[in-house]
Amino acid sequence: MQRRVQKNPVLWYYGLTMAASLLLLVPHLLFGVILTPSFSLNQFGPTVGLLLFSLFLGSPAPVRSAFSRFKVKKLPGWGILAVSATAAILFACGKLLSVWGAPFARWGGRAGFYGGECLAMLTGCAAEEAGWRGFLLPELCKKHSLFAGSLTAGLLWGVWHLNFAGGLPGFLLFTASITANSVFLAWLFERSGGNLAVAVLAHFSFNLFSHLFLWNRLGIRAYLVEMILYGFVDLLLVGFDRKLFFARGRRMGMNFVNWLKESFAKSFAIGLDDKYSFIGKGFIFPNDQVKCAAIEKYAAGSGQKIDILNRTSPIRILVNGRDIYEVTLEFSGFRSQYYWLKCKKTGSVKQA
Repeated sequence: MQRRVQKNPVLWYYGLTMAASLLLLVPHLLFGVILTPSFSLNQFGPTVGLLLFSLFLGSPAPVRSAFSRFKVKKLPGWGILAVSATAAILFACGKLLSVWGAPFARWGGRAGFYGGECLAMLTGCAAEEAGWRGFLLPELCKKHSLFAGSLTAGLLWGVWHLNFAGGLPGFLLFTASITANSVFLAWLFERSGGNLAVAVLAHFSFNLFSHLFLWNRLGIRAYLVEMILYGFVDLLLVGFDRKLFFARGRRMGMNFVNWLKESFAKSFAIGLDDKYSFIGKGFIFPNDQVKCAAIEKYAAGSGQKIDILNRTSPIRILVNGRDIYEVTLEFSGFRSQYYWLKCKKTGSVKQA
């Protein structure tokens, strides 16, 4: 089972997420609104799917990796940009819909109502983003560019909603608008250093300002306008940041040491935790030749130029012709039979 999950992680994760989300939808079908109109149990599907995926994988690494992306660093600046840009896009969408013949309608309620709705939206968005940007997007970007990964994640995210309120045309336009939004979210996520809190704020802002500016107007026309506006923003971002979007095999928000740790963990099909990259449990200790082969294998997809300077322990690596790292693999103890990778920067090469 673990080998099958490791071979097709995206397929397994998405299948488990869809199954969990459909099951979580059942209470709403039976009892209607729970707590507040914006609270949806199925929004927890991506997080539950991630927990199930880790269970089938036999490692807590995907869950730990996803939740470690919630950061305070860079949050104020990028968070303000995420909220203000989303507000501007949806405000423009509302104005265009008014011109198109769909008049503005106020999203009414008392202060307590707004507070409960915002809390429900924020909680649901965090639960979704832990899966979509916390796991799915970085997993897709291990093999694909950020642009291709964000489009794929957006398509899967849009389909997951199963929004057939406008029939098949509505479903297709809604999915297209969500896919366009996904490219914008991916740019925010990556430029903020892989900060999932920024993605949560952008997602929350999208839901909140959709209620404020598009209340009772969410339909085929709204989805079409959103698709056009987000598509225009995406074109600007892709044109401005082509190198970011089209570098293949990006490691989302990772420095070299974390990238190498995850690469080794993947090489030996074992999980990864916050401090160590566990290489094996009861496995034969990998020799220097095996370690060098693993480094070279994953260097090919890292987007970094890596030269192995010393192929015997401690292995020394030159990264991008500048930084020198020392890699060792150690045995943790007789009973636990774990191995871990240690990687530290030991120097730099002066450029001529």
